[in-house]
Amino acid sequence: METWLWIIVAVLILAAAAYFWRKKCPSCNERGCDKTGSFVIRTERGQSLRTFTDRTKDRDGNVVSTTKRDVLVTVERQLVRTDWSCPKCHYEFSEQEWREVDQF
Repeated sequence: METWLWIIVAVLILAAAAYFWRKKCPSCNERGCDKTGSFVIRTERGQSLRTFTDRTKDRDGNVVSTTKRDVLVTVERQLVRTDWSCPKCHYEFSEQEWREVDQF
């Protein structure tokens, strides 16, 4: 009996999380906006400092030592525009964000 109760509670929590995860309309404040498109506006190449951790292991697989090192890597920054549409009030809006992609 208790197992079913926990399953019902877990399903309700997941349903609430899925509802609040959806995009909110800035006009009518309702959730559930649809993504109508996404495209790259601008691309820039550059370099960024990344920290890598090297682990040395013995024959048994136990970690003997760790070493951190900073590496200058080539990155590509993309300015991405995402268009959204609200199915309730038909308001259309867009968002822009920078995404960084490592070029190994």
